[in-house]
Amino acid sequence: MANIKPLSKRGCLESLKTTQSFSKTIIIVTIAQLVTSSIPLLTFPILVRAFDVTSYGIWIEVSTIASLFITFTAYGIFNALGVVAVQEGRSREMVYCNSLYLSMWVSICLAVGMAVGAPLLNSLTTRTSLGVPIMRILSLTVLTSSLNILGTQIYRLRGQPFLGSIFEVSGGFGRLLVVVFALSHHDLIKLAISFVLIQGLITFAQMIVAFRKIPLCFPSWEIIRELVRHAVNLSVVSQAEWVIQYGDRLMLSILSTSVAVAVYAASYQLTLIIFAITGPYLYAILPLLSERWRAGGVPAGQATLRQNMRLMLIVTIPAVVGLGLVGNSLLQVLATTEFAQGGLLVFMVAVGLGLSVLGVNIQYVYHIQGKTASLRSIYICTAIFNVVANLVAIPLFNYYGAGFTTMLTFGLTFYLLWRNTGMPMRAFVDISMVWRCALASILMAVWVWWVVMPDIPHLLAGIIGGAAIYGVSILLLRVVSFAEIRGFVGSLTRQQ
Repeated sequence: MANIKPLSKRGCLESLKTTQSFSKTIIIVTIAQLVTSSIPLLTFPILVRAFDVTSYGIWIEVSTIASLFITFTAYGIFNALGVVAVQEGRSREMVYCNSLYLSMWVSICLAVGMAVGAPLLNSLTTRTSLGVPIMRILSLTVLTSSLNILGTQIYRLRGQPFLGSIFEVSGGFGRLLVVVFALSHHDLIKLAISFVLIQGLITFAQMIVAFRKIPLCFPSWEIIRELVRHAVNLSVVSQAEWVIQYGDRLMLSILSTSVAVAVYAASYQLTLIIFAITGPYLYAILPLLSERWRAGGVPAGQATLRQNMRLMLIVTIPAVVGLGLVGNSLLQVLATTEFAQGGLLVFMVAVGLGLSVLGVNIQYVYHIQGKTASLRSIYICTAIFNVVANLVAIPLFNYYGAGFTTMLTFGLTFYLLWRNTGMPMRAFVDISMVWRCALASILMAVWVWWVVMPDIPHLLAGIIGGAAIYGVSILLLRVVSFAEIRGFVGSLTRQQ
């Protein structure tokens, strides 16, 4: 404890203010995440009714390729901005401006590259006449998505979760409008054009609001070099993460069929609810962790991460179990039996994504310590493992092989992230609490397994009843207390 620095009066006040705003940020972002995550549950059944399973697979394949190009600009600069902007002595406005210039330069070049390379990319993936024009249209999303992600990070760093949430929800409803439009036209080309137009309009508005009070400045090559230095390491991390999260779809496209891509993507789509319920904690933790780490050193940082991990585990464990039990029935209700290939596929992907979101907490340790090169090495290793494992598993087991590889890869990633910190697991996770949450989830699972069937009344009964059983169980098992719940509710209504 000797390395904990005492807080000054000003530091205490700032820390208190950050802590009090934490819960409000959580609730704002949670609402936005739940709304935006429910949108795909609406768009997915509409899309599979507007197009056949093969066409839906083509749309997923091209969207996946566009997302790969986005990793070369958006996420590297997104994370680099989080590192550079919090450095002492830096003008955040200058950093924001130069990140805008850098994002635009790089994303425009990549968008052109995707459009020019569309014939080659199409010959490797969709192998259809529609692939090239759709790929060229969606190449514009490399620019719009990169700027959208940049704007989200700026709202996050400036402590403006409400503005960020507004644009996130707007983007979700925009996608819903596009899909409804597709239902009446049944044309993939028109779907792609309308998608790009809606996203472009929302991104343009987001940029205006994000930079409304930020004076534009001349490019600073010093800041750009600093952003590039961190972005290179973090971009590689993002690309490796893309390989782990979405590369299986691309490899299914190459090694199997568009139908296999569609089936796997449908199961993956359901599990994104895990991002919705855990994303708010990841959204809010980085600024808080940065402040606590500077003020109190390693022990204070570990305590902050341990608490955040605890909150995430409380919702992640039952979500993984529940998705494995209701996933197949839910797919039959939302789509068709072609997409419902058993709960095992959904469960494997859910386990993988659960480990992925929990591992982000540990990633932030590397960000705070400036050890982005270590992150790069970890993710390159796990990406290579993922590719090799998929090359073996997909030809043998098709989309089940991809799901199993996803679970193994995220497990390996979590393990390597933890081991390379040199910190004990108890610094991040309360093992006793994990077992109690698991026991509560088993009690919940008995009810869900008994009730759930592929129709809306039984699904609602299973989900609502399961949530109630889990909530009572974690109270009885002392995972949470009534006092903690009252304190959390009070913090949401307390004035900042």
